[in-house]
Amino acid sequence: MVRVVNGTGDSQLSGREAVVEELSGPNEEGTGWDITVHIGASGTGDSLVSVPESALEATGVALDERGERVPLADTPRPEELGDRIELRLFTGLVDAIAAVRIAEEIERALAAVLGAAAISIVAERHWAEPCNYEFAVAIEPLEDPLEALGGVALLGEGGWISSRDDGWRFDLWWSGDPERRAVFLVPAVHGAEVSFRPWRSPRRRPEGERPLLSIPLRAGLGQPYEPEIGRLDDEPGDEES
Repeated sequence: MVRVVNGTGDSQLSGREAVVEELSGPNEEGTGWDITVHIGASGTGDSLVSVPESALEATGVALDERGERVPLADTPRPEELGDRIELRLFTGLVDAIAAVRIAEEIERALAAVLGAAAISIVAERHWAEPCNYEFAVAIEPLEDPLEALGGVALLGEGGWISSRDDGWRFDLWWSGDPERRAVFLVPAVHGAEVSFRPWRSPRRRPEGERPLLSIPLRAGLGQPYEPEIGRLDDEPGDEES
């Protein structure tokens, strides 16, 4: 738990207790982090705000799984974030057994390219018909993260349609097409989003160092290819490891 002390621009937040939810990302100057917190001692309300870390002070306590205050020293240390590559892979799969098989193929394909990396995959099945599967993939490279990002970019060669670089986060979008002229990891993937998040530092690269990677983009297509069964909806559904 933390206490809001100053620097938020909202006087009503000053002195309020809050429960840390997650790092939002770097501040605009790239000199520190913005942190998402629940305002209120219980941490269960719907007042979720992002504030600079400089506006927070530690209280020395935390909330346990029952929502009770315990000394911070008695709680496990949070896992330290490292540079991370995140993938959202869109498919037309509706069968759970097939989804498990494809997830294994994706992990093998990534491991063969990335080498030393921690890879986790979560399959999400959406409630809306036709209840397709998409895969959320988290990659934490154990060696050079930029080299790993370049390896992922090569896997989608010929299908990249857009990129964005804000100086900290780097995003890519990939799309297949009906003729399968480009395949990303496995043929079942028809669209993908790739995000690189350098959590080891909030520093923003100057304009002269952007984009992080120069990726050839495919012209003539502004959004991922949508097969006849349709793209996945944007609402989360069942999650299966």
